[in-house]
Amino acid sequence: MNLRPLLRPPPLLLIFVFVAVAVVDLVHHFRHPPEPLPELLRGGGLRFEAWEPVVDLRPREEEAIAQLPVPQLVGGGWSARESRGAWILGPRAELGLLMARGGHRTLVLECLPAQGGRPVRSVEVRINGTSCGSLELARGWGRYRLALAEGTVRPGANRLAFVLPDRAGGNGPGRALLLRRLALFLREDIDVDSIDRRAPVSLDLEKDAVTIRASGRLAVPITLDGRVDSLRLRCRFTGSGGRCEVVVARPQGTGIGRDSAIRRVIDSRQAGSGDVRVPVHGRRGDFLLGIDAHLDPGPGRLVIISPRLVRETGPAANPRGKDRRRQ
Repeated sequence: MNLRPLLRPPPLLLIFVFVAVAVVDLVHHFRHPPEPLPELLRGGGLRFEAWEPVVDLRPREEEAIAQLPVPQLVGGGWSARESRGAWILGPRAELGLLMARGGHRTLVLECLPAQGGRPVRSVEVRINGTSCGSLELARGWGRYRLALAEGTVRPGANRLAFVLPDRAGGNGPGRALLLRRLALFLREDIDVDSIDRRAPVSLDLEKDAVTIRASGRLAVPITLDGRVDSLRLRCRFTGSGGRCEVVVARPQGTGIGRDSAIRRVIDSRQAGSGDVRVPVHGRRGDFLLGIDAHLDPGPGRLVIISPRLVRETGPAANPRGKDRRRQ
């Protein structure tokens, strides 16, 4: 069998075509480089839902992370917000809170009663139509703790009413009680000074990190497409520790099939830090990265470092070591 025709050098024309195609592809690559994967902490739309919220009625400055729940002053029983809080005008005012969970057992109020000719000496608190008791108020700023029955605070919409007996009847409207902060806690043994804690969540773009100081959920919007193979981040606990659950799910719910939620858990009792890799290859569209921080009572925090979408190429980019040890 004569193999010489098969071993002849390829025609110059064919070589020229291959080279031309390669040059065109190279020029196209430099003129139209691939769109980089988004930086998740710089994309905006971040929000944090505190499960034991400290709600401040003073005007808020613009925040990098929206902090929930946001108090809604209901009706005409409130003054405009000012640097010290919001005044209750007259005998009654209502406040709306949209809560992620219920079952709170302690309410803490920080307030200043009006004095002068029409002093305010007490306030009754009602939550969702149920009376939770009355607080006797001292002169000047004070912090007051009120025990709540189980089930008083519920998931979803809640309505808090503040009733001032000293302004009922003929005393008429006017500034009666200045409310600066209120807090709801799941525990009964909480100290009233717990409302002095630092902001529950803060963002450091230079270090590409989020610090969480209170139990709750951080939600980060993400968009997945054919370029993305996995989501990666690092968790680090300090202080009393706790547990972290990373969830990737559709904004409207968990869905089914490829739209079902993916969960990864890291427990500080097993290790003080850990790497998380969530495979998302094949998913497309809008999702939420949810980071549920379950922090133990006492000073503790969770730091989320460099959450990023990753395009993996080759077997070396799919590690079998530390990135997968606690998936």
